[in-house]
Amino acid sequence: MDRFPFPADLIRAQQMWHDTYRALAAPRPRRTAELRRLLHLSVEIHGHPFWATPAGPYF
Repeated sequence: MDRFPFPADLIRAQQMWHDTYRALAAPRPRRTAELRRLLHLSVEIHGHPFWATPAGPYF
């Protein structure tokens, strides 16, 4: 099976998304900054140009 290389910025954004999501699980009041960051990263990942390429959605 061939591996399709993901763009480095997309991988970094996904890793940051997971880190932020895990940070939300820690007990602390008022998570507005983390929630905003998670929303921003979600939009960045979803709207990444990689998904518009023919190879993007087919893996």
